[in-house]
Amino acid sequence: MRQSVSRGLALLRRRHRMLAGIVDQGVVGIGNLAVGLLVLRASTKEEYGLYSLCYMTLILLNGFSNAVFAAQLTVSYHEHPRHDRDGFAASLLRGQMMLSASLALAGLAVALLLPEGVLPLDLRPLLVVSALACPAVMAHDFLRSYFFLVDRPFNAMTLDLLLVAGWAAGTLGLGAGPVPSHSLAALAAFGLSAGVAAGLGLALSRLPLRTGGGPALGAVAVAWGHGRWALGGAAVTALQNQGHVYLLGWLGSARAIAELNAARMLIMPMGLLIVGVGRTLTPAMARLAAEGRVAEMTRTANRTLAGVVAIVALYAVVMLLAHDWLIGRVLGGRYEGIGPLVALWTVVLLLQAVDANLSAVMQVAKRFRELTMINLWTVGPVLAGVIPMILLYGAEGNLVALAAGYVGITLLLWREAARAVAALESGAAAGRTPPPEPRGR
Repeated sequence: MRQSVSRGLALLRRRHRMLAGIVDQGVVGIGNLAVGLLVLRASTKEEYGLYSLCYMTLILLNGFSNAVFAAQLTVSYHEHPRHDRDGFAASLLRGQMMLSASLALAGLAVALLLPEGVLPLDLRPLLVVSALACPAVMAHDFLRSYFFLVDRPFNAMTLDLLLVAGWAAGTLGLGAGPVPSHSLAALAAFGLSAGVAAGLGLALSRLPLRTGGGPALGAVAVAWGHGRWALGGAAVTALQNQGHVYLLGWLGSARAIAELNAARMLIMPMGLLIVGVGRTLTPAMARLAAEGRVAEMTRTANRTLAGVVAIVALYAVVMLLAHDWLIGRVLGGRYEGIGPLVALWTVVLLLQAVDANLSAVMQVAKRFRELTMINLWTVGPVLAGVIPMILLYGAEGNLVALAAGYVGITLLLWREAARAVAALESGAAAGRTPPPEPRGR
């Protein structure tokens, strides 16, 4: 009886954490959507397209940072003795701060030193502001990941509420006053709000950032053992997920990027649902795997995937039935005719939901090398297919090629995730921490 009660309480705690993650991501999503719509409606298609490129690049760099630092924190935190865990987290945060400062300096150099023939004048101020925002955005995201990991979701939600409120208010205030465009105002407000939220997060976390250089470098070196593969995977995934947008800008125009991202904006709530579930699912599975409860971890992954796919599919049906009305009401008359892009994005989103779940399983098993190689095998054919599809069919062809690439990735991930689970089960049966993937291949 006592065992049944304990299992029931554990299930409630996991569902509570997952619900908190979804609500938190919903808060971020509402803010992101609100600011995006504000910039979209206040800007020309060209201005919105340039804003989309800069914002996407900022999120892309944050993804690289997450691969090396936040993801390694998530999968390795519970393997450390309790008294060493926060020191490990603080060391990784210090390493991330050094990386983000280096990226900011490099971005400023690019924005200020490239000649006008290479970098258009209207893009230069956007790049400067994005570079300055980079350290704050990365620190904020690391700290919210930390709070979810240590079962303090309301601290993460506090940071995100502060970020969203400051981002929206700053965009309105700066855009109506001293800043010449809403696109520039939105990027500046994003960086400033992330900095304030990160400062609060540091105060709430009480992480021992004043540790010596030796322990910090040691923790970063350990994380780099798997993080280098995760970084490679993030880089290749970025090429897969975002490379098509840059190709569209190169082969098409900023207007085409604006239409592509406007269509994606309508399905953004479901994309944020996938991210929100992943924020809590991966730490929960990592904890179960560390305790040797692999069967329970697998059930959690399968049930979560079924629920997410069902919700996304229902949303897709509603979106396909009402997209004309929504486009006119939400995006405005300038974006009429992007219904096919909305339909194609829903297909891509369903495939992304499956891939995110399978990737989480492989991260928990520390199969970062396999994740990298799967993406590496598929990114070339996908980008090679994107180019003629863009030339022939524009943005629609772009998404068809992207969806085809996701089908291939899903099949490969499914096979490798099954192998990863088998390795976890054998490690649990032997009473040891599951082994990482072989490095000598």
